[in-house]
Amino acid sequence: MSLTDPSVPPRVGPGMTPRPTPLDTSVSFRQRARYVVVLVALAVVALFVLWTTRQAVLLVFLGVAIGVLFFHASQWLAERTGVPRGAALAGVVLAVIGAIASASALGGPRLMAEASGRTQVRSVTARRAGGDGMRCCV
Repeated sequence: MSLTDPSVPPRVGPGMTPRPTPLDTSVSFRQRARYVVVLVALAVVALFVLWTTRQAVLLVFLGVAIGVLFFHASQWLAERTGVPRGAALAGVVLAVIGAIASASALGGPRLMAEASGRTQVRSVTARRAGGDGMRCCV
């Protein structure tokens, strides 16, 4: 016998309690269910917003991370040398820029030579294979 069986009359009348239905739940359960549904909906919306703005979020994270590194490096330098904090920060930033420029100046020509040599090898290999130079097996 199911709760929706039409052959069973509903228990309604004086002194009788109605037959429970699947939707009869306590008020506290309904409040908790609403709370959970709202939390799940907010989590889905938050994940969607993070997914659509992921590049901006990553840039902000990268900026904060670099800022923290510069902050602590300049603090360490200022404590060790006694120079003002601003001068230490300028020194750290100039040192990082100098390191990047030096690595580019010293390693850049070799990388370019290797990259152009690799391109030439690919085109020669493609011509030997009878191709047009655009397709090549790697």
